[in-house]
Amino acid sequence: MSINILSRQKLNQSDLVYLYLFLIPTQLGLRYWPENALVLGLRIDYLSLIIYISDLLLLAILLLNRRYLIKNLKSFTNHPFSIVILYLLFQTTFILTFKIQSLLFLIKIMALIGFTSILKTIKYSRHKVSQIFSIQLLFIFILSFLQLVKQSSIQGFFYFLGERRFSLITPGIATAVINGQKYLRPYAFFSHPNIMSAYALLTGLYVLYFFTTHQVKEKIFKAFVLVLTFLILVISYSQNSWLALVISLTLILSPKIVNQCYQFLLPLTLLVSLSTPFLLIKLSPIYSRPEIISRNLIFQKLKQFSSKDLIWGTGLHDHLLINNQTYPRIQTMQPIHNSVWLALTLLGLAGTCLAIKPIKSFFHKAKSLPSPYRVILITAILLSSFDHFFLTAQPLTILLVFIMAEGLNYLHESKR
Repeated sequence: MSINILSRQKLNQSDLVYLYLFLIPTQLGLRYWPENALVLGLRIDYLSLIIYISDLLLLAILLLNRRYLIKNLKSFTNHPFSIVILYLLFQTTFILTFKIQSLLFLIKIMALIGFTSILKTIKYSRHKVSQIFSIQLLFIFILSFLQLVKQSSIQGFFYFLGERRFSLITPGIATAVINGQKYLRPYAFFSHPNIMSAYALLTGLYVLYFFTTHQVKEKIFKAFVLVLTFLILVISYSQNSWLALVISLTLILSPKIVNQCYQFLLPLTLLVSLSTPFLLIKLSPIYSRPEIISRNLIFQKLKQFSSKDLIWGTGLHDHLLINNQTYPRIQTMQPIHNSVWLALTLLGLAGTCLAIKPIKSFFHKAKSLPSPYRVILITAILLSSFDHFFLTAQPLTILLVFIMAEGLNYLHESKR
């Protein structure tokens, strides 16, 4: 069916948005392994190319709104982040080694920017979005609980939703040791338990704030979903999310702190995120868990950055090949476990200088966000202190971009 026919039938685009959001957690898609994704005889997951079914839905949304996008092309060139996009295009073309991977990442970022612009024109209900997130959380809990009990993937129907095949003996699988017994940490649909728990926490906060109802049955369902969210965090064994949960609950129970101290709280949270890798290095002699040692060694690869890497950046992938001289390279072939520092190394000094103005513009607007979006943003920054998933895990990237775009759109509408 052609796009013109779809347009004439006045396809309800809000339904497409709902479907797009519903499919975010699923890992259903096509994965391609280019030759350069094979390093030291092993496939590096971060170097594979993936087109998800949600990408195709986003493409449909963009095509349906192509006239709006073309009409507003000039305003896009004036977008605060347009200079950063141009720099990333230059970097991909002339600097980076993994050009195909970087180009796909750049295309997806541009598509998300187009989506946030279109979102202003689409009328949708935050209540319905919160219901969609509630259903997601229900599915995530069911699948993660089954995986915990079975100590492996479930497959069957869940395979078609993107569940990966794994078990307790799968190399590199995430585990937890409790009372001397090793357990597999559940993944649900995601590529890591930490991503699952972060997604559950952020969507749980959205449900808490925007699932508003006067019906007793819906109130019970909302309470049930929030309990499931807590249980997902518990069985994920993600201590990063546990810490973020405690802080977010403190902010929720202390609205005056959020409203009166937010101007200082936001930069303070960013400072904490930037300082976290150094704090973990200082604590390593007394807190020498294997995952902490590994993260510290990955961060210390910054010492091996060349002047070219520091100035022009390494993109999202080139730094994977930088060797930590004190540790086997395959063990440190991961992104820096801090989304803020990963963004800085991605851009380099040149890109960071270009990004300062648009970032300042965003955080200036963020200071005026309604309280729910403030709490979600602070929680996301705290989560980013310990992991790279806001740049490397597409479900979390889309989720955070959507929620922040919604908050800024709501702010814009309220000023009219």
